[in-house]
Amino acid sequence: MNRKRNPKARGSQTLRQKTDDIPQIPCNYMQTHRYRFRATSDFDAFINSTSLLGVPGLASATTTDLYPIARALRIRKIEVWAPTGTSTTPSILELTWTGSVNGPAKSVSDVSVNVSKPAHIVTRPPKDSLCSFWVNQSATPYSLFSLACPSGSVVDIVLQWTQKDDSTPGTVVVVTGATAGLVYYGYLDGDSTHLLSPVSRAAIF
Repeated sequence: MNRKRNPKARGSQTLRQKTDDIPQIPCNYMQTHRYRFRATSDFDAFINSTSLLGVPGLASATTTDLYPIARALRIRKIEVWAPTGTSTTPSILELTWTGSVNGPAKSVSDVSVNVSKPAHIVTRPPKDSLCSFWVNQSATPYSLFSLACPSGSVVDIVLQWTQKDDSTPGTVVVVTGATAGLVYYGYLDGDSTHLLSPVSRAAIF
């Protein structure tokens, strides 16, 4: 039986034999995590870039100065549940992604009029929208999305974030009553209103 050799297969085998070199690895630390928040009051406002950068953690250098450990991040998914409503007092959720310069904003919403079924939305940043790109630290905060939800709502946000490959601290967040050397976690809506509180994580503002 005449067997023909496949030159491509022989080339592939040659390549496999040369994989003893030390492999490349990414130098930037990167993590994807789901963070959970609870609305302590009715909420209807924008979430900006500065607020979001405090979500993965803030390291306290002093009792007043906190520094975000994330240098850049991007939103992968947001999921929200609202308390149940009734036919006369519905429970309403709405989230609107900030659009790109040449594109419209995108809104998603749900309503509950049933005491056994909460309002529930799941959404991802629209392609090529401002929210679909990496968010970096900026002196001027910019809006990423708006959220309207009643008190008691649960907000989950999945973030992918990375640290900068040097030790330069980020933009300081000024607070009172922190303990130097500890890590705190930011409110989703930032250090001014702090109505979307992190669940099971230490927060101080």
